[in-house]
Order: sequence, then structure tokens, then C-alpha cells
Amino acid sequence: MRDETLAIHAGYSTDPTTHAVATPIYQTVAYEFDSAQHGADLFNLAVPGNIYSRIMNPTNGMLEERCAQLEGGVAALALASGSAAIHYAVVNVARHGDNIVTIPQLYGGTYTLFAHMLPDLGIDVRFAADDRPESIEKLIDDRTKAVFCESIGNPAGNIVDIEALAAVAHRHGVILIVDNTVATPALLKPIQYGADGIGLYRTEFLYVQSDSIPSVNDHFHAYMDAIKGLDGRPIVIRTLDLGADKFSGTEAVIEERNPFLGLRSLRYCLKNPDVFEDQLRAILKASAFGNLSVMFPLVSGIEELKAAREFLDEVKSRMDEAGEEYDPDLPVGIMIELPSAVMNADALARYSDFFSIGTNDLIQYALAVDRGNEHVAELYRPEHPAVLKLIKMTAESAEKANIPVSLCGEMASSVIYSILLIGLGINSFSLAPPQIIPEVKKLIRSTDYADARELADAVLAAEGAEQAREVLEEGNKKIMESAR
Repeated sequence: MRDETLAIHAGYSTDPTTHAVATPIYQTVAYEFDSAQHGADLFNLAVPGNIYSRIMNPTNGMLEERCAQLEGGVAALALASGSAAIHYAVVNVARHGDNIVTIPQLYGGTYTLFAHMLPDLGIDVRFAADDRPESIEKLIDDRTKAVFCESIGNPAGNIVDIEALAAVAHRHGVILIVDNTVATPALLKPIQYGADGIGLYRTEFLYVQSDSIPSVNDHFHAYMDAIKGLDGRPIVIRTLDLGADKFSGTEAVIEERNPFLGLRSLRYCLKNPDVFEDQLRAILKASAFGNLSVMFPLVSGIEELKAAREFLDEVKSRMDEAGEEYDPDLPVGIMIELPSAVMNADALARYSDFFSIGTNDLIQYALAVDRGNEHVAELYRPEHPAVLKLIKMTAESAEKANIPVSLCGEMASSVIYSILLIGLGINSFSLAPPQIIPEVKKLIRSTDYADARELADAVLAAEGAEQAREVLEEGNKKIMESAR
């Protein structure tokens, strides 16, 4: 194994089959293949879309192809997901005075990391003028420790020639770090890490990786693949959560001034019933074979939820007429991602079987902060008292209605928030990647609920995000010390 790969592995031994290492911190994963063929066999490259960003967002089939074709496998290609993982990977190879060369367009928290946090550590971050390999190469010198790029699977849709960048990096003896690309869920084996099921199955990959809108069968086969490995454990399938501007192929692109506030997610589905029906029909068909629930994203009010449920009932009626089987008691939940949904949660709960709080969007909409905007990214603060109050209000509405509430997003996978969230009334987490599950479970089991409530009350009483962070860190420290 190359020294660069060992550095990213941080000394932890590889799995004998996958050669993957999951270091015990958030989402850092690195791979070494014996050969390009080993990589091709491992990721089953005959099937398009078998490498995914985060848990279920796909890269492009071309990325898989390029990874498999890299000379000698991808021994120096570190595949990380999430800004915490990137931070960990970078500080393992770079020190004060070293530099990292990166593509110019980065997404969300990753930009904040490279533009602000790494420079604060004395690591020089060199942004190339564009994504061309020659623009990257001319910035490399003797103090360069890595070249960084994001895969095509990231939400910004950046397209980078990873093979060409790998060639540049390897020519200079440095590693290439690719963000937002981890293995297929089948390889990550979440159940083996103690997961109780799949709390959020993202379906966007079916749309992004294809040149056409996926058919009922495309959806159905993907859902059945996920169900097979769960042995009856629950899986929550979220309906399409993309904007019209993200569709490819024959789908016309709809230009919007602000797509985050435009025709996306459930709004898009309700405006495009043919697309919506195909997905719902496939979800219903799959529900006959597993412990399955459906969840609608970006619900802003009761009217949207009622419309979606009515449409689901219409699809059920058409399936009844066709003699198709499905679970008639299929649970229907919603994502709480908008302040309007929180404020109207009592009413929404009457038409929902469960809530899932999507913290990434909830924070963004509550604080009016675009994480990808370099001028305001530092204002994106999960510990902001306003955000925490919204989470607590949602949990209280769910408890009042006697329905489950879970929480997903990067906040769920950051252990610094685990005890706080328990204190706010959250009792179910959707985490990524699976390797973090044992750590979070151990932390929760070692914490007294009264201590978690006390911590939550103290943080909620803070005047602002900075004070809340201080109170949170101090409170966590005290709880952990008393648990020893």
C-alpha cells in the first residue's frame, strides 16, 4: 500500500475484501485496489451508478469507469464524504506551511473549510482558475500535499475529469482527494454497524444518472435491491427531492432565478403527475415485499400534504383496478425542512404517520443562509438557538400526536450534537456513514436523559450561536466526564 494511502488510512488496517478503511471519525473512507480489475469487480461496474455520493446520491457512470481505468487501481485516490471527513483527510497529510490545490467551484461547507478553516491552520489553499488539469498542475510545488476535487455526484453538479487530475497528482507524487464519493450501501453494510434500518433512502440517483425519466420498473428494481438486504427492517423511501433544473436528457430545463425557492421536490411532483405516479406506483409495489414507508420532502403546508396524499390514494385505486398488490397500510410521513412546516406541525401531524427533520435545509431556510455562498457561509450554524427551538417544537408536536420523529442531515452525524438532540426530544437518527453508528449509540446509552434535557435547556437559553456553542461544548464535556 502506498504511503499516501496509509496516511489517509491513519494507520488503521484495511478490510481484506474491500481494502476499505473507515477511520472512527465521521465520514472518512479510503480505498486501495489490487488492480483496476479488482476495483471493477468490487464495484460491479457493469451496473451503471454503482458508486454513490454520501449514501444514495450517485456519481456518474463515467466516474466509475475512470476510477477502474486508473493505472494500478486507485491506490492514491482517497474517497471522502462530508466536510469533516475532508478536514480529517487533509490534516493527515498537510501541516502548517504546506498547501492543497483545489478546483475553484466547491459546494457548501466544503468551501467554508477550504476558504477559511484550513488557512486558519496555516495550510495554504490554492484555488485553480478553472477545472482543467493544466490549471491545477501549475499551482503544484514542493509543499503541495494533495489535489482536491468534488465528484459529479455533488449537489452543485460539478463535472471534473478525475482521471486527468489523478494523473497530474500522481505525476507529482501527491494524492488526489475526491469528495462526496463513498461506496454503494451494499458495501458499507449499515446493518452490520448496528443500524435499525434505512431512515432515508434517497431516490434522486435514479433521475440524475439517467438520460431519461426512470420508469416504474427502474424504481421498483432499485427499491427491491435495497429491501433484500434488510431482513424485514424498515426502509423509508423519500420521493423525488430535486429541482426541475437538475433533470437531464429529454427533460426540458426550467430556468429559475432562485431554484431553492422554486419548483422542486414535492412541488415539482405535484406539477408533474406522470413523473410522480411512476414513482409512487413503484413504491407501492415494493411495499408488498418489505417493511417500507414513503416520505414527502419540502412540505410547506397542509394543502401540499393533502394533495400528495390524495394523489397517492388515486394511484392505489388504479392499482386496485389492475389487480396489483401493495401494502394498504403503507405509512406516509413528511420531512420537516421549512419553518412554515414547524409552525404548522400540529396540523401536519394529523395527516402524517411520522416526521423526519431534515436539518440541512431547515437550518438553511431558518437562517436565510446559502452554505455555498462564501460571503455568508459562516452564518450557517446548527447550534443557533432559533434552529434548536424549531427542532424542539417539531418534536413536541410529534409527541402530542403520538407519532415518531427522527432527524437526518449532517447534524445527525455530528456527535457533538447527539446529547443535545436527545434533550430536545429526538429519539431516532438517520446517520451517514454506518461506521459512525456504534459511536453515537454508545454515547447515547452512556448519557442520562435528565442530563440531556438539562443541556438542551441551557443551550436554548443562549443569546446567540456563539454562546450556544460554548455552552454546548462545556456541557458535553461535563456529561462525558461524569459518565466515565
